[in-house]
Amino acid sequence: MASPEALQLGARLDEHHLPETNGRIAVCRRCGGRTDSPLGRKHVPDERQLARTIAWLDAQSRIGRIARVNGSTDRPGAAEVGRGFGLR
Repeated sequence: MASPEALQLGARLDEHHLPETNGRIAVCRRCGGRTDSPLGRKHVPDERQLARTIAWLDAQSRIGRIARVNGSTDRPGAAEVGRGFGLR
């Protein structure tokens, strides 16, 4: 039986992305977390994976924020705003 923390983390992973397995082993190719079966209907992280999985989700959050910020510099006029600070 999985702990409440593992179930909650599994739900967070499921919100972030659907599990992607190869159909033979119960491991998500995207995050490396365990799934309920080789078909991968939902994430069920192992107790030993909790810290690594939390770190992975946090990193994905940072990557998303960075991408949004970088995307905002692609709009017209953004380059002129950053030029004074040595940014392009």
